[in-house]
Amino acid sequence: MGSSYSSAGGQKASTAASRHVDSHLHTNRTTATARKAVKNTDGEVSVRKVGGLTTQVLEFQTDPDDGIATDRAYVVFIPGNPGIVGAYRPFLKSLALSTRISGNLKISSMSYPGHDESGIPQGLEERAMYSLEEQIQHKVAFINETVPPGSKLVLIGHSLGCYMIMQLLKRKALENHRVVKIGLLCPVIANMAESPAGTMFGPLFKNHPYVGKALIHGVSLFPKSFLHSRFDKAFVERLRTPDLYRPSLVSMVVDFLQRPHCVMNAVSIGVDSIDKLRELDVDTLQLYKDRCTIWYTPIDHWVPSGMYQNLAQRHKDFDIKSFIVYHAFMLHAADEVADVVGPWLSDI
Repeated sequence: MGSSYSSAGGQKASTAASRHVDSHLHTNRTTATARKAVKNTDGEVSVRKVGGLTTQVLEFQTDPDDGIATDRAYVVFIPGNPGIVGAYRPFLKSLALSTRISGNLKISSMSYPGHDESGIPQGLEERAMYSLEEQIQHKVAFINETVPPGSKLVLIGHSLGCYMIMQLLKRKALENHRVVKIGLLCPVIANMAESPAGTMFGPLFKNHPYVGKALIHGVSLFPKSFLHSRFDKAFVERLRTPDLYRPSLVSMVVDFLQRPHCVMNAVSIGVDSIDKLRELDVDTLQLYKDRCTIWYTPIDHWVPSGMYQNLAQRHKDFDIKSFIVYHAFMLHAADEVADVVGPWLSDI
């Protein structure tokens, strides 16, 4: 679910998306950066057991503007599929810099077990296959082990991470925490089988699993230098990924593709999601409408055409906003999307 290309647009859509981001999502980053002191601006990466599973964790911590620590707020960001937390480092770094609150703030995110081994010591990797349900339970464990009971908690998700948040809310799995805000970015939460990407990849990997496995293993055999050059070119020409972030993002993609068991884990929960993400859970959205904001993109190939436009028309009391970015915004518009989410996050 990490691909950034829309079937309706190609290079033209990429240019239009970039122009829209540049003109409509930009705020004064210099001012925001000056006002917020971030401890270790690249974030702190650690490998720990979460719910008994080896997990890469990325954290940013900010100091209050006045230097006096007051009520700490916790932000938990749940990535999309594949759950490679490092891919979101530019976004989360920018989010920490662009958020202004009077108290201090801790932003935490996690990899999906079995998806991301780039920083895990040899022998500690999770080689099992994990279902969508097991990934959801992993996020429950992460929150319970990271956020003290009774603390202010902000939940932000991307793509399938938004579905996981919806499940946590629906199941009342976070009753020990004060959930004050919920942000859903490019959410994949319903009718996934009807999306352009779902109709393309679902039948391939569900009905022809051996073909899918052969493709995955075949790609892993390409020389790393070849994959790196191809993706670097795509990131430059199609996504216009900023030079500052491009080398590390390209390396993450190539590393992921050369680990077939990681790709199979991502494909497995992708197929699982196509089966399970059916009817939109309007009841949960209604229950949390005063705390929840949805940011959707009309060029999202993992969402049925017009789904969020129709939802906004039927439920005018929902906070639904749009912007023009590709689904995998972290690969090309991390700073710009952070500039949108930052002010929203500041108001807690």
